[in-house]
Amino acid sequence: MNQGALVIDLRSKELYDAGHIGDARNVPARELESQADSLKKWRDKSVITYCDTGADGAGGARTLMKLGFTKVFNLQGGLSAWIKESLPVAKTVATGKGSAK
Repeated sequence: MNQGALVIDLRSKELYDAGHIGDARNVPARELESQADSLKKWRDKSVITYCDTGADGAGGARTLMKLGFTKVFNLQGGLSAWIKESLPVAKTVATGKGSAK
């Protein structure tokens, strides 16, 4: 990660907004194949996938490898392991688009 890897959070937008790894890009697992074209500039660069526990992250890593990505890694243990190690988590700030009275 410290060497400029693309970090992909495979969880839902709601879970991503509640807490994610720093500059991670949110691409829900079910959308990974359809969004792979937008990630093509990363085909020969390091890509790290993660989910909550590591299971979906491993599947996402396999999907990317099938699509031609050459340096794909899964964060073992997922975000749960990251948090357990007391590593930083970012939250998405709500935009609050409610109507004012």
